[in-house]
Amino acid sequence: MLNDKEELVEQFGRKGSANGQFSSPRGIAFDSHDCLYVSDNHRIQKFDVNGNYLLQFGRKGSSDGQLQFPHGVVVNNDKVYVADKNNYRISVFQTNGQFCFCFGSGQLGVPYDVAVSANNHLVIADYDHDCVYAYTLDGHYVGKFASSGSGRGQLDGPRSLTTDLYGFTVAADAGNHRV
Repeated sequence: MLNDKEELVEQFGRKGSANGQFSSPRGIAFDSHDCLYVSDNHRIQKFDVNGNYLLQFGRKGSSDGQLQFPHGVVVNNDKVYVADKNNYRISVFQTNGQFCFCFGSGQLGVPYDVAVSANNHLVIADYDHDCVYAYTLDGHYVGKFASSGSGRGQLDGPRSLTTDLYGFTVAADAGNHRV
């Protein structure tokens, strides 16, 4: 972790599958209490601001509360939204790790990343469908943005995205080598 002067102040973890260890960390997000959530293999691990392990949730599988290679993670209003990549859905948990619900099955292709927009929609980078989906925070479909291709407004394998306070969503368009 870097401070506001871009100095390394903390790093933690090592290779492994025990609590506080990582095999393949993919996504990270802070909550409003400065706790850090890390998607790693088939679980989410939660750490305090000093890097101390607090808890983990999820395990390998496709049932409710289980994950298959989670990638992006975002925390909003004490809910943790996880791009559950190989289950082709978004899984939602409380910050204490309790499973809430999942959505997007049957519609999402390969969700790589998630973010919350200025109008409180969950936006999802879908690598397989070459688009960005928008859902309400309780999992109701809002719309699909972009189409497959290389032209203006088209995407080819978006892997990451972010939003700003003004309502813009920016996607990392991996296949087109652009944002």
